[in-house]
Amino acid sequence: MDTSRRRYLKLLAGVSVGVIALASEACRGSAATPAPTSGTAPTSPAAAATSAASAATSSVASAPAGATQAPAVSSGAKYPDAGISDTEIRIGDSYSYTGPNAPFGQALPPAVKAYFQYLNEEKGGVNGRQLNWISYDDGYDPAKALANVRRAVEQDNAFLIAFDLGTPMAQAVLPYLTGKGLPYFLPGTSASNFDDPKQFPTLIMAGPSYYANAKVLGQYVAQTWPGKKVGMLQQNGDPGPDFLNGFKAGLGNQVSNLVAVETALPSDPSVDAQVQHLKDAGAEVWFNQAPAKQAVLGLQAAYKLGWQPQILMGTTNNNAQSVMAVAGPEATKGAITPVTAKDPSDPQWANDPAMKEYKDIVSKYQPKTNLNDGPTLQGFQSAKVLAEALTRMKEPTRKAFVDAVREMQGYSTNLEYPGITWNGSTTSNFMLTQAQLSKWDAERWTPFGSVLDSRK
Repeated sequence: MDTSRRRYLKLLAGVSVGVIALASEACRGSAATPAPTSGTAPTSPAAAATSAASAATSSVASAPAGATQAPAVSSGAKYPDAGISDTEIRIGDSYSYTGPNAPFGQALPPAVKAYFQYLNEEKGGVNGRQLNWISYDDGYDPAKALANVRRAVEQDNAFLIAFDLGTPMAQAVLPYLTGKGLPYFLPGTSASNFDDPKQFPTLIMAGPSYYANAKVLGQYVAQTWPGKKVGMLQQNGDPGPDFLNGFKAGLGNQVSNLVAVETALPSDPSVDAQVQHLKDAGAEVWFNQAPAKQAVLGLQAAYKLGWQPQILMGTTNNNAQSVMAVAGPEATKGAITPVTAKDPSDPQWANDPAMKEYKDIVSKYQPKTNLNDGPTLQGFQSAKVLAEALTRMKEPTRKAFVDAVREMQGYSTNLEYPGITWNGSTTSNFMLTQAQLSKWDAERWTPFGSVLDSRK
């Protein structure tokens, strides 16, 4: 049995529990929970339940006047695929508006909705078609995510699925969508095990991958501090191994300098012991890739110990507001991380035309949104890339959409750091492979050096 086949069977096995749970839920007659029609996610399970009781389905984007949620079936040779017509394109989605990742889940969707509203109301949609975003809440539960996606495909007749949140959700829905031939656009994961266009031909990811980001850091360490001892605090479980393997690849022939690797779980109340071990191992450079909460605890523990290594941060725990600012300026100053997008809170971008457009559109259509939150900017970027790909379709089919994305080269929303572009590929599912190293100055990430490409 070839390697690709083994990987695919392993992925299917990984989601079998979710499928069983889904079957059990279906037997009880429960339904997927729709996201709120306003596009502002409920802040509690009770609010989600209220939303579910008030509507059978929920459109998170403005639809044409008088439009309903009745399924839009295909209309023959002109539109062989469901979800697209002369007037509408249906985009399905399952997102974590509630649950453990609710803060992130409530940041990205409003920006997506705002951009779709802007296109629908001010630009006539995309090529004359209104964008109808149908989004459901999964509470960060893979079984619910699969139920939601099946509903969006089989009942709402979505043209494509986009913008879910988390590797477990992607693992749950990807086999189903691959089997159905539906485009799966920019899911909220950068796991490298999905980077196989032959195995997953309709999957399009943002990136850079966890592996690629860590590789860039490893290369920088090898070039900048050759011979120095390196330690790593790695997340126990995904995406920890991806980061570790990429970091080792970047270190190259200096991988022997990686003298200690400790792990942390999202549930760990303390990482003091792990940090002490890294200090005792003599690490002079520390790659902190722990889960966000444990990353904060680790930074604070190192500061209390008086341990002052050069700090590197991963891309899952480098949020300026929820990690770096919380850990404190004394514990974080001088840390380095790879980034791809401009920081909306950075004054240097205050008069940047693309940043002003982002803030103007989102504040107009979703006025309660935190415009300085990185995930909100990410949502706006993702919506722009999706709209661009829809514009470039040579015919109104799912295959033409995937082809348009894979043929896209050098595209920029102008919200990326200068020099970073979106590029489709027939050999990779990731569109972003470049990163800009930035240093924490106790208030924000400040870029330095040139843009680095993980493919080199």
